[in-house]
Parts: sequence; C-alpha cells; structure tokens
Amino acid sequence: MKKSDRKRLGCLTWIMWALLVIIAALAVAIIFQQNMPREDRAVHQIRTERLSPDVTSVPAPTAWVRYPVPLEDELQRYIGQVCQDYGVPAELVLAVIDSESDFQAGEIGDSGASYGLMQVMASEHTERCVRLNCYNLLDPRQNIRAGVDFLAALFATYGNWEQALSFYHGESGELPSVYADTVLARAEVLAESAVVEIY
Repeated sequence: MKKSDRKRLGCLTWIMWALLVIIAALAVAIIFQQNMPREDRAVHQIRTERLSPDVTSVPAPTAWVRYPVPLEDELQRYIGQVCQDYGVPAELVLAVIDSESDFQAGEIGDSGASYGLMQVMASEHTERCVRLNCYNLLDPRQNIRAGVDFLAALFATYGNWEQALSFYHGESGELPSVYADTVLARAEVLAESAVVEIY
C-alpha cells in the first residue's frame, strides 16, 4: 500500500469517527428532548384559584396522560380528548368518576335516577343528552360526554370549580363543600401521579 493511500485511509477513518460522534450526540439530544417535558406535563395545578377551563391536562396529539385508575387505556385517552374539547381538566373528571361511581360503568344510583361513571341524571339532562346524542348513559363514552358537558357548563356559570362541583353533586352551591373539597384533593393526587405515554 502506498504512503498516499495510507494517508487517505487515515483521513477517511477520522471522518467516519467524527460522523459517528455527531450522530451519537444528536441521538442523545433527541432522547433528552423527548423525555425532558414528562414531569412538567404530568404535574398540573388543580386548585380553583389557579385553574381555568383553558388549562387542560391533555398533551400533544402523539402523547396522552395515563392516570393510576382502573380504566382501560383507550377509555382514558377518550376522556383526555373530551376534556381537551371542553377545557376541563382530565384529573378533575377522573376524581368525579371516582367519587360518583368508584369507576363502575354500570353503576345506577339515586334510586335509579343516576347512571354510569359520572352518575348523570337522565331526567334532568334530557335536552343535553339529545343535543349530544347520548341516549345510553350506561355506555362509558356517552356518559363521559354528557358529564363533562355538564361540568363545563357549570364552570362557565359559576367561574370556579368548588361551586361547579357542589352543584354537580346536587348541593346548593354554598361553600365550603365537603364533596367539592374531596374531589379537588383527589384530582391533585391524580395529577401528581400521572404519567405521559408516547405512542
């Protein structure tokens, strides 16, 4: 092998090593960038004074937030999407579901007046159910759509989650409300334990 060929081969080797280092650095940067916002997106403030309907817990379209609740991933993603549509925090809706039905989709309460995950009262929400095409309140998706629509309307009327939750539960709206405080506290716990899933 000629001396000039050896020099050329040495140069090519250095160029290859330099390219490998650049590619590795880019890969590390991409992985770091994807993982960095996980904690920031997973932790959400829920208290009334810091929460408005514009603040949602639903991340970018290629990601979703998983909460430690006994609901299938597909249903959790659906809840996230509905909550994003209405501007209602998903952890708040999950806390309502926990309180109202203990995550039991077939729950019927109030002597047969309240149905499903969010215990929607069919007799009081006939117009809402017709408008939303929600005719089977034991269907989890229809129940969630109707319940979130009602919560969003209450927030729009009263401007804070304490009163909105109090009225949702059938109370007078006077504060403090044990129900509202319990739901808000549960929502904070859910927000802190949420995990962003990438798909």
